[in-house]
Order: sequence, then structure tokens, then C-alpha cells
Amino acid sequence: MPSKFVMQDPAFTPLDAEFLTSLGFKVMDDPEGFLAITKNTLVFSIAGYLDMDWVISQGPWPAAFICGDIEEFMKRVEESARTLSPCLCLTSKEKQDILQMLSGCDMSTLVPKGDSLQAWDVIRSQRFYWRRKV
Repeated sequence: MPSKFVMQDPAFTPLDAEFLTSLGFKVMDDPEGFLAITKNTLVFSIAGYLDMDWVISQGPWPAAFICGDIEEFMKRVEESARTLSPCLCLTSKEKQDILQMLSGCDMSTLVPKGDSLQAWDVIRSQRFYWRRKV
């Protein structure tokens, strides 16, 4: 059993932190949660942001991620940059760092293709990435 469960979100209110602490989670401020990631960590990030993925790629790579389709998200951000301005886009190096981290992972969708429940639409874009053993 893992020794700790860490929660981090800049949007947490004091009430959020109190509630999560009452459930046994350790609530950390940004960026302390990133610094708590180890090679044995599961990162659960729904509606995260690419800067976060890049920060994670700079430390020990976690054992697994549950998050949005990172590569698809990068494509959408780049497309938005071509049509809208201003845009907070990744540098080429940051994108390369994230892709390098993902290249060491296998990936699966959380919802199989063909499932047609309307409620699955948002969850369908979520992915489970796990680091391959070396």
C-alpha cells in the first residue's frame, strides 16, 4: 500500500484542503506536489495543462498517468496558436521533453472505441499511460 496520497491544485480552497485532509490525503501547494512525484507515483490529472506535463517530464517520470490525450492536446494548442493570439504554447524543447517521456510509456484509452453512451464523451479523451519496465 502506498505510504501517502498527495493532492495539488492551485484552485483548491481552504475548505477543499480541509475536506481532502479529513479523507487522509496530504494537500500540497503548487509546485510541492510535483516535487513529490517519484518513479512509483500514479499521476491523476483531469483537465491539466501542458506546462504541468512538462514540469513532470523534468523530474522522475511517474509510473503511470491518468490524464487527457497529451499528444492530441498539444496538437489542439498548436492549431489554436495558428488561429488565435496570444497563446501560451510549448517551446520545441518542452514539447520534445514531454514526447520523450511518453515514448517510454504504453497507452490505453479508458473508454473502448464504439461505446456510445453520451456521458462517455468527456471521459473518452482520457488516457492511461504507464511506464514500460526497463
